[in-house]
Amino acid sequence: MAVSGAARATAWIVAVVAGRASVGLIVAGRDGIAAAGDVRDNALGDGSERR
Repeated sequence: MAVSGAARATAWIVAVVAGRASVGLIVAGRDGIAAAGDVRDNALGDGSERR
């Protein structure tokens, strides 16, 4: 089955955009987890304020 160049290019663009989006979500998720950890640490305190 022959696939037209336009269809192949479209599929490649979709794959690249989806790949970038997934990487963006992973990075955003990591940043969100780090930010949540900072908020928790600030709320609980690590003991350094009381020394």
